[in-house]
Amino acid sequence: YFFEKFQEMMRLAYTPKVFELTKWADEMAGLGRDRQKAFFSFSLRMIREYFMMNMNHSDLIYLKQEEKEWGDRFAPFINERNIFPLFKEFETGIEHISYNGNPRIIFLDTALRVVKLIKR
Repeated sequence: YFFEKFQEMMRLAYTPKVFELTKWADEMAGLGRDRQKAFFSFSLRMIREYFMMNMNHSDLIYLKQEEKEWGDRFAPFINERNIFPLFKEFETGIEHISYNGNPRIIFLDTALRVVKLIKR
């Protein structure tokens, strides 16, 4: 489930389709806080894996087949210019969810920031 939501977020961020990102954020806000934090943690792991793919460190990649196949096309968008800012955004999302922030705002804000970062 998280992989599908991660894919959806990244595709919408790349296009960028703000109205659809808003609907995506509303859907993610409906998850419980633990699942919301788990999604952000999953996203951090995916960002790391795709960065390793982009840097050609195949010995350090731990992905399922479906994740790897999608990553073949997506990995070039995760690079040394945006890896740290992307990590910061997802870590901030976990922190804000932990502090009982409004999840609808947190997910939309994170997604909109990813729109800017994914194009770097």
